[in-house]
Amino acid sequence: MFSTRVSHFLKPLVALIFFFCLIFNAASNDYKLRLDNDIISQLYDPESSLVHFISPDSLFSVDLRSFEITSVTPLNFKDLDIRETESIIIEGEIFFIDFSGGRVFKVSEEGIVRLDKSFNHRMQSYSSIFIYNNEIYKYGGYGYWGVRKLITKYDFGTQEWQKVKVKSKIEPIGRFDPLTFVKGDNLYVIGGTGLDIYDERYTLHDIWKFNFKSSEWEDLGNINSPEFVFDTFQSTNNFFGSLGIYNFEDITFYSLDIETLTLKTFEKSHFFQKIIKGFIPFSINNDSLISVMRYRDDLFLTKLSADKILPKIRDQKPLIPQSFQLSPYLYFIPFLLAIIAIYIFFNRRKNIVIIYPNNIRKGLRKVGITEKEYLLMKYLCENPTNLDTETVLSILGEKHFNGSHNARLKNETIKSLNDKLKILVHVDHFLILDKQSQFDKRFKVYFWNDKKITLRIH
Repeated sequence: MFSTRVSHFLKPLVALIFFFCLIFNAASNDYKLRLDNDIISQLYDPESSLVHFISPDSLFSVDLRSFEITSVTPLNFKDLDIRETESIIIEGEIFFIDFSGGRVFKVSEEGIVRLDKSFNHRMQSYSSIFIYNNEIYKYGGYGYWGVRKLITKYDFGTQEWQKVKVKSKIEPIGRFDPLTFVKGDNLYVIGGTGLDIYDERYTLHDIWKFNFKSSEWEDLGNINSPEFVFDTFQSTNNFFGSLGIYNFEDITFYSLDIETLTLKTFEKSHFFQKIIKGFIPFSINNDSLISVMRYRDDLFLTKLSADKILPKIRDQKPLIPQSFQLSPYLYFIPFLLAIIAIYIFFNRRKNIVIIYPNNIRKGLRKVGITEKEYLLMKYLCENPTNLDTETVLSILGEKHFNGSHNARLKNETIKSLNDKLKILVHVDHFLILDKQSQFDKRFKVYFWNDKKITLRIH
């Protein structure tokens, strides 16, 4: 009886001792530094080999070459909730960017100084904040029952946010909380959360690229790994030349090579999850990771050997599906080219948008639609020049809503459908428009706004 009780008591104790022995064996004794327990966030600057830690009343910096605290700056955040901001570094200067509004703060010798002339509009909650050419940008966001699809840039001269112009005919639909990163002159946007006309959230699986030189968006397709799309995650740009991403929902760690867009999925490791919990590790060279770790009641900044810490790679594949390889079928190329030429000829000649219950198609492209959007397209196909407003409201409205609410639902559904049609057909104009009825000028009717493209019900 006694030995059994001792055994049950010792097992978790031995496991705990083994865990911390493993941690501190992986870390050199010269590379551990005790930190304050009230740290809120960390900010790594590769240019200076400094990692900055932000607490409720101060900012202190650690030199990763000597593992010593080099400076401590008292901070007074006043009405600013530091947890509602993104901290970034530009040429050694630290900024705090409001997640939801337009406020911009800077750490100076006088403490925290507000730079912008905007207000806390809360129109871009969960937007992606990033740096390009040492300038601050935001993409997307959510606010007041709507999602944003715009890119804004903070102008240090005017101290205002400006909208970035888009020249392409297509652009991604509005979203918030996507995964983004910058490579060269391109911004990559992966997934995120969209919002339908009933304010219901849904997960996006697409990948887009925006080129800052040409001001154009490019649709790269859908993600090759559905499990890679998630709502709650933390990422670092400094993970052995790749993007390190931790999904809190299924406790999985990923590495995305931003040059080749190759995605690595790591095995789930209890040991690695202990290290990553709270502050995501980052690399400083080819074989070392820096991590904030908790030991009993204290926090330690620790340098770890990547070979001893990283779990095995479970899966590795391109994030975007690879194009079809024709090399094994060279003898069939003339035949395939003939089929493709015939298909293109007839497709261009007919130029038809085919309407299905769950999607609309043109050629090889398709876009998903809701049940109400399908009904609207069906009736529009039957009445392409004169679809009355009363019929549209009967399709899109709800009986328990008043007239103004149903009118808003109608407008939002038509706008959503127009955005999808622009992507499908590759045009820069709306394809569903309204006009005055020729029979009664007091009423509006809806019509299909492209004579070259016809509609067909499947």
